[in-house]
Amino acid sequence: MKRLLGGALAAAVALAAPASVSAQRAGAIEIGAFGSGSWFDDLYQTKDRWGVGGRLGIFVLQNLAIEGDVSGIWTTFQATDQDLTYMPISARLVYNAPLSDVTSLLLGAGYTRTSFDIKEGFGLEAADASESGFGGLVGLRLAPGSLVNIRLEGTVDYISSVDELFVGSADESALIYGARAGLSLMLNNKPKDTDKDGVPDKVDTCPGTPMGVTVDEAGCPIDSDKDGVADYMDRCPNTAAGVRVNAEGCPLDSDGDGVTDDKDRCPNTARGEKVDANGCPLPKDADGDGVTDDKDRCPGTPAGVRVNAEGCPMDSDGDGVSDDKDRCPNTAAGTQVDAVGCPILFRDNRPTLILEGVTFATGKADLTDASKAILLTVAQSLAGNPDVRVEVGGHTDNTGSRATNARLSQARAESVMNFLVANGVNAGQVTAKGYGPDQPVASNRTAAGRQQNRRVELKRLN
Repeated sequence: MKRLLGGALAAAVALAAPASVSAQRAGAIEIGAFGSGSWFDDLYQTKDRWGVGGRLGIFVLQNLAIEGDVSGIWTTFQATDQDLTYMPISARLVYNAPLSDVTSLLLGAGYTRTSFDIKEGFGLEAADASESGFGGLVGLRLAPGSLVNIRLEGTVDYISSVDELFVGSADESALIYGARAGLSLMLNNKPKDTDKDGVPDKVDTCPGTPMGVTVDEAGCPIDSDKDGVADYMDRCPNTAAGVRVNAEGCPLDSDGDGVTDDKDRCPNTARGEKVDANGCPLPKDADGDGVTDDKDRCPGTPAGVRVNAEGCPMDSDGDGVSDDKDRCPNTAAGTQVDAVGCPILFRDNRPTLILEGVTFATGKADLTDASKAILLTVAQSLAGNPDVRVEVGGHTDNTGSRATNARLSQARAESVMNFLVANGVNAGQVTAKGYGPDQPVASNRTAAGRQQNRRVELKRLN
């Protein structure tokens, strides 16, 4: 019997092949009853018999269900000839693999809990035993798309430790085979809907609707504005009744001026002519700056220059130099600038500029955050005037040794130079030199004088 069952299960597996069938849908519920037969390992000394059972399954995914079933087999314990009830309870995952429009292959695996109840008789006491193990299932489902299904299946349960009632104290494993045939009632299993539009195939007059498209009761895409173009393709879904539309559902624009025919008061405008909201030509814009000639106060603006509402070049930072000529476009408000819109560094033809506020950590060449903010303006001006060459001069007071001050002043000058280069100044524009205490601008005898002598100067070299 075991060989026959194994051969039947192998034949069922061999039939598996891809096919288009009525799927068991997520959320479907299966309630079933079946006749059940069991074939026991010799260790159990129990006769092979038939019984009945029932199952409950819930499809958690399409074609994949969680099932629980219980069956009862009434048989005889051969060792004592006592009546015995065998009751396996199983929980398993079962996959319904489509074979054709009328069959599915069942493949399952899970957990089984068995119980044996030996009845009192022939002067012997009653006894019971329970075991657990892992089980598999292979079978066929017939009429998978119908309300009522037929199921034919075989099972095998692996019991890793047979109860001592049957094998004494030895730790033995065993296999229990089963065969079932029964009926199942499929609930909440929606009818076949190939294009997934919510309308069953048997009443769907537009069966190839793309996924996600809203349809009417006949399964056809909705056309809300009745312009002949379905909503999912309609780029103009609220077209007024009677308006002629193109393939995208938008009103026609025969002269291509951007004003649809239903609103165009000048329907035959020449191609390329700029028009107003009524489709009629606008006043000319000779310099192409976007401001019509009748409003343009600067009619000869070069091509590409941004202009204001009056057609004149923009001056975004308000420094008096238009954006198209401004090499320093983000100058702070109130800053005096040169002809290219950059901050003026050397005033009244003076070749030297003391960088007020540029300071360092005591005894170091590290710039403070406040110093960096000041030097950003210097960097902006020099980057905007690449022909200007400067020297950064570092100066100290006479506190400490002359050698130390010379090294510190050189390091500070180089720190300023490196910051300027890092912020857009060409490296060829700037050099650095430390003068130590050799060029004081005030007396080193007072704290105020020494503070003036600790300075950074910018000297123009050309």
